[in-house]
Amino acid sequence: MDKSISRFPFSLFSPQVDDWTVLVLILCVVASLGCSDDSEVDTAAAQKALMQGWTAYSTGDFAAALLHFEHVIELDASLAD
Repeated sequence: MDKSISRFPFSLFSPQVDDWTVLVLILCVVASLGCSDDSEVDTAAAQKALMQGWTAYSTGDFAAALLHFEHVIELDASLAD
């Protein structure tokens, strides 16, 4: 019987996985964790945009006010109330 040729040069489930493969897998996992959503809140920029929104609203420029308020929510969702 002939050995079948695999499409892949290695199998992750075989006991022959070497240290380099494990290291590459660990680095990939760590790198993917580093690409997560940035949860830091820029409160200074959010407050500035909020004030710009209220200024635009008070002058009757409702379209600009809406854009500023939407930007505030993007920067700090806790200010949405």
